[in-house]
Amino acid sequence: MVMAADVAGIKEATAMSGGKLPVDTSNGVNIGGAMVTSADVGASNSAIHISGTVLLPR
Repeated sequence: MVMAADVAGIKEATAMSGGKLPVDTSNGVNIGGAMVTSADVGASNSAIHISGTVLLPR
């Protein structure tokens, strides 16, 4: 799990499925081609990050 405070300096994140998602922080936070609009939203088993796009790990 990658929290907002940890995203600076990483190039990819591992999805819950085990797939990899590219991370770009040059203009906000963009994960797998999707702009993160709300980060670190608490969930019962983790935290989620909200974007306007469905992410498909490779």
